[in-house]
This record gives sequence, structure tokens and C-alpha cells, in this order.
Amino acid sequence: MNRIPGCAPSSNGASATTAFLRELQAEVIAQETITIAGVDCTYRVMGVTLPDRLVRRFLEMTNPSTGDLHREWIPPEIGTVREALAWRNGVDELPVMIT
Repeated sequence: MNRIPGCAPSSNGASATTAFLRELQAEVIAQETITIAGVDCTYRVMGVTLPDRLVRRFLEMTNPSTGDLHREWIPPEIGTVREALAWRNGVDELPVMIT
């Protein structure tokens, strides 16, 4: 499981992470809207500098079915949405279906 270094997991994980990232002022590194199965999906590569000066990046996306915001940590050298999706999915092709 991807965790923020130095931060203990909490019972309200997603909302705690959202508040934590808002406080640290995550910045948009890259943004792209990709049409998957006829639905426009917006993805963002975000960057945040943690209190110990560690720079982390995450892929942020909205589930088109529920509207829920979802984030996944990615390696810090990733700089584009397509690189992040390739790393996440293990293939270079863009997704063809919404999961």
C-alpha cells in the first residue's frame, strides 16, 4: 500500500489525505483529459513537498461513475499523465475501459 512517509494511517484515510495535501498546497505538474469508452476523464499529476522536504508526486483522477476523487502515489520522476498511467497500468497504452 502506498503511504505518505512519516504519516500514520488513519481510520478516515481519504478525507485525512485530502486535508493533508490541501494544507501542503499540492501543485499541478501536468493535466490531461482522455476519452475512455466515450467518457471524458481528467487526470492530473500533482506534486507536493512534505515537511521533511521530500518531494512526492501522485496521480489524481475523478471516478466518472461516482464523482469520487482518487489519488495514487507515483514515482517522483514521472512528469506527465501518460507516463503516470503507463506506470500505474504496467503498459504504454492508454486505458480503453473505465474501471
